[in-house]
Amino acid sequence: MTSRDIKRVIDVMYLILLGASIGGILTLGIIMTSTIFNSELYIGPLLSHYQEGQIMAQGFNKFSYFLGFMAVVIAAYEMYSYKILQRDNTVMVATFISLSTIALFIGVYTPKILAMQAQSEAASESVAFQNLHLGSELDFKILVLALIVLMFRRLYVLLKGRTA
Repeated sequence: MTSRDIKRVIDVMYLILLGASIGGILTLGIIMTSTIFNSELYIGPLLSHYQEGQIMAQGFNKFSYFLGFMAVVIAAYEMYSYKILQRDNTVMVATFISLSTIALFIGVYTPKILAMQAQSEAASESVAFQNLHLGSELDFKILVLALIVLMFRRLYVLLKGRTA
């Protein structure tokens, strides 16, 4: 296998990981939330809204480990791509936004939400919690958009470089 072939494999793996990240975010944000917060439709009124929120938070907490891994992958890949002159302003902006929103999600939002939920049910019903939760939702939406832009723009740059 030549170094060019290895680079192609790495490029494809990177794009697959970006796609998996996008899929994970969309699955958590659309499927998991609508299922868990409507659990009474499936199992009856066994769980309170607070308990459903605790389950949700654990799902997002576990996913934050994958996002931490992805932050390392994105940073390493994009720094190397910059070094070998596969530069693109859109990719750089999308990379910065992706890394920033991942850092906010795993370093600020997830720990604070878990800490407030651990305090009490009343803490998770407070205005502060609602604002924090709204911020985390917005952060997650910005992240998925940034990852979509990053994935498709990186694909464009890679394909453009192959034909040049």
